[in-house]
Amino acid sequence: MCGIAGVIKKDNSKEFSVAKINEILKLMSTRGPDFQKHIPFKVNQNLKIDLFHSRLAIIDPTNNSNQPFEDENGILSFNGEIYNYLELRKILQQKNIKFKTKSDTEVLSKMLHYYGERALEKLDGMWSFFYFSKRKKTILVSRDRFGEKPLYYYKSKKDFFFGSNINYISKLMKRKLSINYEKLSDYLYYGFRNINLDNKSFLKNIFELEKSCYLKIDENLNITKKKYWNFKKTKINNKLKYPDSVKNLREIILQNINTRLRSNFKIACLLSGGIDSSALAILASKKFKKNIKLYSIKSNDKNYDETDNIDLIVKKTSLEHKYIELERTNKTSYLEKLIEDAKSPINSITFYLYALINKHIRADKCRVLFTGFGADEMFGGYYVHYLYFLKSISKKKNFKKQLSDWKIYVLKHINNPNLMDIEKFFKKKTFNINEIIGNDKIKKYFKKDHILKSKVANYNKDFFKNILSQDLFSHMTPPHLKDSDQISMYNSIENRSPFLSEKIYDFCFSQPNNFLINDGYNKKILRDAMKPFVPSRILNNSNKIGFNQNSKNVFNFKNKRIKDIMYSNSYLNSLINISKIEKLIESNETSNNESHLLFSILNSAIFLNQNN
Repeated sequence: MCGIAGVIKKDNSKEFSVAKINEILKLMSTRGPDFQKHIPFKVNQNLKIDLFHSRLAIIDPTNNSNQPFEDENGILSFNGEIYNYLELRKILQQKNIKFKTKSDTEVLSKMLHYYGERALEKLDGMWSFFYFSKRKKTILVSRDRFGEKPLYYYKSKKDFFFGSNINYISKLMKRKLSINYEKLSDYLYYGFRNINLDNKSFLKNIFELEKSCYLKIDENLNITKKKYWNFKKTKINNKLKYPDSVKNLREIILQNINTRLRSNFKIACLLSGGIDSSALAILASKKFKKNIKLYSIKSNDKNYDETDNIDLIVKKTSLEHKYIELERTNKTSYLEKLIEDAKSPINSITFYLYALINKHIRADKCRVLFTGFGADEMFGGYYVHYLYFLKSISKKKNFKKQLSDWKIYVLKHINNPNLMDIEKFFKKKTFNINEIIGNDKIKKYFKKDHILKSKVANYNKDFFKNILSQDLFSHMTPPHLKDSDQISMYNSIENRSPFLSEKIYDFCFSQPNNFLINDGYNKKILRDAMKPFVPSRILNNSNKIGFNQNSKNVFNFKNKRIKDIMYSNSYLNSLINISKIEKLIESNETSNNESHLLFSILNSAIFLNQNN
């Protein structure tokens, strides 16, 4: 896991000064505190490249595996992990390819030389990388299938800048970047679910390389973008037998966790008390005998309290565990540092909590963190997924039984009024996610309307699987991955999400829909696959609390300093109705969306003040 940055230049501009090189490498040191290096080289007389790399050593922490990694074939600057590197290494060794290190970096370098872009199809991992082929004089820049590792870029006719972090690009370009007010308004009005509908960032002309894509750049700076993974090819197989699928899923999850436990350093695991994190903790400790460390948030708010389930898992695993006590604060300094580093607002209060946990993990010297990101989107874990499922079978014979199960086991846990009235839900002709989750209810806090111009893509012909795909590839997983990487790497920690893999995706999206949701339970097949390991109290719990909190429990919005920050920017003040926001702050009743809005305003104000 590392920080990468670079510039490919067509002109004969001045070289970077030693002071500038050191300034950039120092900026990159949080993503890679172990080793930093700058390499300048020429592709030809007209094209010059400067590579900057900072290393967080996880696998083979020897000097021989430092980056940028150069051999007789090419130069590689790589951020991420190739989980199946040992298996790929054996394949290459059978072709008489020799290795000098024990790292996944060298395996990736050899794979790219031997297979070219076809190597991407063979990788199981998370990555963003730059690779220069000395023989072909071509450059390959790529990002992993789900977008776990970030890669931003700026392109003009004469140069191409890229980096793991927008800050790096700004520093390389030697100029301040302008705010993308359209994107910021999307975030304020519609929340984090709509900020990844395109590849634009919060700063103008800085773009994110799309997931499962690569750029091929020739010696004349001609750039071709291609997709190497076609996830749409996976089709539902209605001939599958449920017991066979349960067994198959169990084997895939065990294999995934086993490869993702490969590390030369201690691993931590986020424990919320739900199925996903409980399964990761139990399997890592009991099945694979790894002494990982568990971390949880402890809240005084009973609406978000999962301590009973957390304590049960801690007792079962006998692992070291730490609660991070949540206290309301008047301070915003840590939030300000996170926003400054990311060059964007934090998506939601969930990721501020995530950041608080990461601070403790870093202090305890763990370098790897397991999280359950992606499982809800793959297996249909949200309450709204159950309604979409019911909608998809509304004309089938088993609908009445499934509806009855939903009313008995799920309805009692739902607080969102838009999800409680199923008849009204079914009458909808279009399924606007902003109406369904209740974002339309916060319009009253703004002085004027804002139209969301970006539209979510359709990914699957099956109605229910298309909803899951939209959450996985647009609404939910992308913003989660963006913040989790940014925050973890700010704390020099590598976040791993074992449920995000091509194998689990192919499995889930080939299953009949009633394998995922059935008998009053979301994620039905995951629950059944984990029966040999996870306590029945966890598996039988249909109440989804999630890793969440009311932002009023975290920040004291009544504090004068916090209010001064929220109302300090003229652009923001032109959008929000301050008098109504004041009443919301004073109110004892705050909906989930109103809680998100307060946090979004605070975030946006900090971001605007830092970048104006």
